[in-house]
Amino acid sequence: MNRLISILAGVGLLAVTLAGLGLALVIGLLGAMTFGMVRLMRPKPVYARRVPPRDTEQAGHAQPYRVWNDGRGTIIDM
Repeated sequence: MNRLISILAGVGLLAVTLAGLGLALVIGLLGAMTFGMVRLMRPKPVYARRVPPRDTEQAGHAQPYRVWNDGRGTIIDM
């Protein structure tokens, strides 16, 4: 009788161990997938870039525009 109880206890412990490992695997996979989805859906950062100066020779202007404000209005010198 003791031998039968020991065998049943061993089988029960083995079943509980396998169920725990399976549950840990499922929780780990769900966590990894959640982390991956959050990372994929995060918007990518947009960085400012320096705009090269406009080539006035190509636009047909000998000199670039000069724009300033003398307090009475904006002056655009072409």
